[in-house]
Parts: sequence; structure tokens; C-alpha cells
Amino acid sequence: MAGRRPSISLSKSALSIPRVRNTHFLIECPLAMATTDAMAGPFMSDQPWYHAGLQFACVQCGGCCTGEPGYVWVNRHEIAALAAALRLDPEQFQERYVRRVGSRRCLLELANGDCVFFDRRQGCQVYAVRPEQCRAWPFWTSNLASPAAWNDMCSRCPGGNRGPRISLEEIRARLCRL
Repeated sequence: MAGRRPSISLSKSALSIPRVRNTHFLIECPLAMATTDAMAGPFMSDQPWYHAGLQFACVQCGGCCTGEPGYVWVNRHEIAALAAALRLDPEQFQERYVRRVGSRRCLLELANGDCVFFDRRQGCQVYAVRPEQCRAWPFWTSNLASPAAWNDMCSRCPGGNRGPRISLEEIRARLCRL
């Protein structure tokens, strides 16, 4: 039927939603267990296409921190951690490095689209306390939608399909922290 919204397909294991320990609170994350038809097509098994895990090793090239404009969403806990690392109070940090987009907050970007904390010679200046969105790369739903989406990301990111295999459980945990 035209105009019908995609349904959400749940595996049997999705009926018990995994709980993932966030550093700030306990959350339930059905996203890690559910997939939409639009995202991955019809479910053929109880597992996503990447059930055996995926290889990734960050080489800190900065490709995900530079270029096209985008949003690096931050919450109050991330703002506090970033502020502490820069020896600022959270209010000062927000005045210098954060902008509001609707009801949410994101890090500022430079005029060329680069993250405000990325230095092209030295890399990420806040790597140890980078936001969860940055930590989760490349395990974003857009990159996990299909093998083709993953391979497209790998063609642009030198860490893709290299390094240690990241387990399905770890990928799900990273999705839940977003």
C-alpha cells in the first residue's frame, strides 16, 4: 500500500530489551534489537547482517571530524566532562563551544565544517572525553543499514574493515549510548 509507514520487525530476543549501563543512568534500548524494513529490509533471521561483528580501528585521521557540516549532539554530562577537561565551568564552555538546535545542543563547527576541537596537525583535542556520538563512530544506524552502507563508509574511512573485530554485543551497546 502506498504511503504506508515501514513496520518494525523484532526478533524473539528483542522481546527482552537489553539494558546497557550508561555512565550516567540505566537505559533501555530497543533500537539495538529492532530494525525497520527501510533500514535493513525484511528480517531473514534473528540476527542483523553484521551478527558476526565488524572490524574497525580508528586511525585518528579526522575524516569523521572534518568536511561536511553536521551535528555533534552533546548532553549535560558530556558538556560537564568537556568543560572539566578544558578547565572551564560548564556555562563558560557552552558560551564558547555549544549552540542550541531546537531543544538540543551541539558542538560548534568551524566555517569549513570541521569540529571546533579538531586540529589538522594534532587531531582531536578532547579525544579522551569526546562525546558518545564520536565514540560510537562508525557504528551509526546509517552505516549499519546494509552491507552496502557499511562498505560505502569503509571506502571513505581508513579504519573500516581493519583492526579488531567488534562484537555484535559491543555494536549494540554503542548504539544504545547514542
